[in-house]
Amino acid sequence: MDNNWYIHDVNRKRYSLCWWDRRTIIRKAKDETIDYLEREGKLRKLIEALRERAKTDKELEAILKKCGLL
Repeated sequence: MDNNWYIHDVNRKRYSLCWWDRRTIIRKAKDETIDYLEREGKLRKLIEALRERAKTDKELEAILKKCGLL
């Protein structure tokens, strides 16, 4: 019976490590994708255009600040 506890404990730790590693990889992939889109994609161009417009439009400026884009 003592060996069963050991095996279950090892398997539980292995599963926990795999779950943690999976979450870490997904988070890193998500962050890299967002960085790429902001750097290279049309999203960056749109944000730049909105920032330029916000220089003269105070309402847009307030919205962009609220969203953390300015």
